[in-house]
Amino acid sequence: MLNRPLTAGAAVQIALLNNRGLQAAYNELGISEAHYVQASLPPSPRFGFNQLAGDLKVEITRQLVGNVLALATLPARSEIARELLRAAQLRAAEATLVLAAETRKQFYRAVAANEQVSLVTQTDGVAGDTEHTEARMKLRIECERLARHMGL
Repeated sequence: MLNRPLTAGAAVQIALLNNRGLQAAYNELGISEAHYVQASLPPSPRFGFNQLAGDLKVEITRQLVGNVLALATLPARSEIARELLRAAQLRAAEATLVLAAETRKQFYRAVAANEQVSLVTQTDGVAGDTEHTEARMKLRIECERLARHMGL
């Protein structure tokens, strides 16, 4: 991808792949999904066997114990986890869109600064050294900002 001329779309792709904050948002999304799945499952039952020994009698009791409260609150916990998952999905989508928009905007600023340097260079006789230096400095700043957005 880096061997070809940089386009706005390629800059956005590179930024989306390299951004640590975006990776964290998607990791949070995965954790929220795991919490949702866990909250949607009924509690695991526990089995117990007891052996009571007395005067020539052996009594074996069996138990099946389940968390009745967890079973009763299963629909509510599942709904809460679903809402938290939806919120994490929206946060990840927002982070993706904001990063893409900012990177695209910064790409066009860098292109504009490059064009400004080209124009100043073409009008070499008219433009002074100060204008040349200012245009090149602006280009360098915009390219640095773009590189930062792209995570390079």
